[in-house]
Parts: sequence; structure tokens; C-alpha cells
Amino acid sequence: MKQRIENKIHYGKSNIIIYLSTMDELLLKEALNDRDRWTRITPSGSEKFEPLLEKIERIDSKKCIITPGPYVGNVKLHDTDLLFLPPTWLAGLDSTHLIYMMIKSMPNEAKAAYLPEFLTENRTSVSELNEPIYSYFVDELFKAAKKGLLKNYEHKHIISTKLRGRFDFPRQVNLNIRGKALFATEQQIFSVNNDVNQLLFLANKIVLEESNINRTIEKARQIKRLMPNFPRTKIFDFKRIVLPRRGYHFKLCIELAKLIVSGRSISYVGELEKTFSMVINLFDLFENYIYSELSLRDMNYDNQYHLPLTDNSLPGTLWANRKVYPDIVYSSNNNNKIVIDTKLKRISNFGPQIEDIYQVFFYSTMLDLKKGVLIYPSNSNTEQVFSFPLSHNGINKIEIIAYSLPIVMSVEQMSREIDKLHEFLLKTP
Repeated sequence: MKQRIENKIHYGKSNIIIYLSTMDELLLKEALNDRDRWTRITPSGSEKFEPLLEKIERIDSKKCIITPGPYVGNVKLHDTDLLFLPPTWLAGLDSTHLIYMMIKSMPNEAKAAYLPEFLTENRTSVSELNEPIYSYFVDELFKAAKKGLLKNYEHKHIISTKLRGRFDFPRQVNLNIRGKALFATEQQIFSVNNDVNQLLFLANKIVLEESNINRTIEKARQIKRLMPNFPRTKIFDFKRIVLPRRGYHFKLCIELAKLIVSGRSISYVGELEKTFSMVINLFDLFENYIYSELSLRDMNYDNQYHLPLTDNSLPGTLWANRKVYPDIVYSSNNNNKIVIDTKLKRISNFGPQIEDIYQVFFYSTMLDLKKGVLIYPSNSNTEQVFSFPLSHNGINKIEIIAYSLPIVMSVEQMSREIDKLHEFLLKTP
């Protein structure tokens, strides 16, 4: 048996050399051509294309050079396993922290890219992880159900005064004909009552009973109206269900339904059974985690705040309707405003990168604020705060604050760190 090759790929590094067969290279490039997988919708409604790999170049028959995008997770190809890992400067960040942030990001779930054609061992039985699978399942099943229910042929034996279907001679001979003539026939009819539809119906029923996300529940209700009702589903081994050729668009739905019915869910670390590969946008995850947690503590946080770039004094020009969108803006009734930008970067000993400071400086100037805040992830034991006073004319000074938020710790400590961040922001005039 050919030994599989495992490639560890850390986010933030470029020109990484990995082992990749020609077949796996083709599979990977085919997945990368699917722009929808790697495009996320920002809170402003615009599309942002962030591919799994920003570069892939072959250097010989065994190796390729790649530059990864902002993803973590696993992808299993035919000959190779690709393990997309957090940046090395966030040492200790593992699946526990990633899954916790993903759960806390609901309903502002971070963009995840699923690769169902690449089987991998990424499964665990942690019950609280079911919501991401529920959401993905109802989206895929809704699209599949709109294409038509999965049907199969069912044999039906008929005894009638009319000759319908195929004449069944042996049964006709045994038929006791008395009085009016009867015909023994056999027909093949379409039926939607099959194992696949029963499995999908059962999985959707579980989603309706167990999900706590309004969007997921509403989509499951729409599916229920599209599907036939099976008041009594069979007791069958759903793992052995084979998808008929005509139902190819149900392929992913069946795999997800098996996970739901079996009571298991997904993880970033392989454990027991086989399921599909999944990677999640780490930058998107961190931003959604910060916003979701802060908005739970105070509804005045907004991740859809927009600022007009011009004063509309030049109507008809390309710049007239341009806007900029800070990541998060806190705006209270007493006109207290804070502009916040999240960055999945490391703060060096010299402070944040100059372009990050300029970006928040620009937002603060437009909002006429005296301070702006940058939030970075950290694996330290406590938060760190850096301050950078700036002035563009020697008079109007703006203080840019870089806040290093610890995220490599227990979930209870992570929650307390968000409390401390929220208290710090409210104290920022």
C-alpha cells in the first residue's frame, strides 16, 4: 500500500515547498477554479475573493511551491494530505479554540469552504458542533430539492379489467377467472419513497428539532414543504445507502445527512470516521468572532457601518458614491463613537504595520475621533496595549491603540478576555 504524504502548511508563510503528485495538483487546481468556494460576502455586501492557495507552481515531478491563503483545516487528496495550520506565532492555537470561535460567530458564521469530493478523517462526536453542519446541510438540500426529488422505479402488480403495463402470463394462468374478465399485469412506476429520500427527510426533521439558528430552521421548514412526508421511516443502515446515477446532485446532501442522523459532527482534527475535507477562513473567523462577542455584550456595536468617501460635491464622477467600511464601529446614543479594525497579524516589537495604523487613522479622521483601535490575536496570557499618538498637521492629534487579544486559552478564559476588551473599549473616549 502506497504511503500517504502529509504536508503541514502554516498560514502567513510564502513559497512553501510541498510534496504533491500530478494528479493531486490537477484536483487542487480544479477546486481552486471554483470561485464561489473562495469568495466571501463582506458585511458591506461586496464580494472578496480569497483562494485557498494564492500560488501553486511545480518545480519537479514530486514537489510544488505554494503560498497559502488565510485558511485552517484539512484537505485529503488522492496521494497527499494538506494540513492548513494557524500561523506559527500563534503557537498553541488548536481545534478547540477554532471551533469555539466558530460557534460564537453564529449567526455571523465565518466563510467555510467544504470539499466534499476529497474524503478525509475529520470527525468527532461533540454535540455542540452540529450547527455548522445543520446550516450547510439545509442549504445544499434546498438547492437539490428544487432540482427535483430523487425517484426510482417500483414494480407494481395489477389485477384489472384493463390491460395495463406488461402482461404477466404465469399469474394470469393462476388467476381464477369468474364472471368479468380480469388481466394480471405488471408495471414499473416512479416512486419517491426510497431510502435516500427517507434519510434526507429524517435528517431535516432532526435539524428542525435541534437547531437554534433561525435562518437554519426557516430553510428546513421550506424543505419540509418541498419533500413528501414519511410518517414512518424505515429502520435501515444508512451508511450503506448507494446513490443512484440520476441523483448525483444529492451526493453531498446524503453525506451530510449521514453525519446528522448518526449524531456526529465535524472537527479540524481527524478522529474516528470518514467525512469530507473542510477549511475555514481564519481572518474572517477572527473578525466575526470579535464582532459577535462584542455585540452580545452591547448592541451598539455595528459591523455594517459605512462612511462616504466624498462629500458628494462632485456629482456624476466615479468617486461620488464611493464608501469605506470599517470592520466595527461602536456608536451609542450619547454620540460616543469608537472605530475598530481587526487584523490577523503579529504585532512586532516595533508595533503594528504602518499601513494598519494609517487605515485606522483615516477612519478616525473621517469620524472626527481622537482615538482608533486595532485588535490583534495573541497567544500570551494577558492582553497587551500599545499606543501610537499621530498628528497630520501638528495640532489635531489622534491616538491609535493596538490591542493584543489572547485567544489561546480555555473557553472560559477566552470569554473573560472579551469582557476585558469590552470594558477597555467603553473607557476609550
